[in-house]
Amino acid sequence: MIQKVKPMINNNLLLLRHEYAASSEAVFDAWANPDVAKQWLFKSDNNEILGITMDVRKGGNFSILELNKGKKINHFGTYLEINRPNKLVFTLEVPEHFKGVATIEIEIVSHYEKSELVFTESGIDTSKVEKNWHEMLDKLEEILDNNTAANIGSNACGQL
Repeated sequence: MIQKVKPMINNNLLLLRHEYAASSEAVFDAWANPDVAKQWLFKSDNNEILGITMDVRKGGNFSILELNKGKKINHFGTYLEINRPNKLVFTLEVPEHFKGVATIEIEIVSHYEKSELVFTESGIDTSKVEKNWHEMLDKLEEILDNNTAANIGSNACGQL
């Protein structure tokens, strides 16, 4: 059973926990494989992901270009720390959605055949983005549960 823990939120910090019936490697690689990430990261029923680039290495950059109601929205940042399959830290900027630069920290703890993802966002007013992150983490669960990501690691950067 997937257990969702209520988030801890204040205006400058968002902490979410989500358990997945998948290995920590599969969960981590879903963040680092463009073919999988475009299925859930910044994806909703109302938009389309036009393009995604990921240079998954410390200091590398990423960009995810979204089309939403005719408007192009770029989600971009820099990878600060990569420790596959346990931790991923990156900056995130989405000027169309929020001011400033967010820092996202993903920690993944393996529990036998399950994994717990601890998601932390800081540096911006997180009250505007909490709902979106919940929806994305739920979508990731669907992707992992449907085995769509069975070969997630196959296209992930070899420098992880």
